[in-house]
Amino acid sequence: MRNHVGVGLLLIAITGLTHPGQTGDSAAVAQLIRLDHEWTDAEIRNDVAAIGRVLAEDFISVSPVGSVADKQQFLRDYSSGDLKIASEQLSDYRVRLYGKTAVMTHLATLTGTYKGRDISGENRSFHVWVRQGARWEMVANQGTSVVR
Repeated sequence: MRNHVGVGLLLIAITGLTHPGQTGDSAAVAQLIRLDHEWTDAEIRNDVAAIGRVLAEDFISVSPVGSVADKQQFLRDYSSGDLKIASEQLSDYRVRLYGKTAVMTHLATLTGTYKGRDISGENRSFHVWVRQGARWEMVANQGTSVVR
């Protein structure tokens, strides 16, 4: 019986080592989700400075239609008024931690326009965050339209 318990503990330890991110620091996960909500609130308020504070200098974004933007282009969409988010509900968060890197996905149900065109609907969002010192920064963002 002792051998079975020892083998079981060994398998648990090996599984934990071979599947990084399956368990993680719950405080870091909560902090990342809070940051994501703050970023979303800043988008709704069109607070370009607050949006920019969350993004790394080398941030890259891929939109639901496949366009690619760096940080300056992304922020310009807000400052120019081209991108307007009226509301956004976030759900179904999944966060995996890999040391100083985090991968986050969630469902975003939004109401908004881009260059006057309605972009309302559901998007599956994918974010990559990196911890720089004590601070998390978003380095990549990708949205995919959900088709039902």
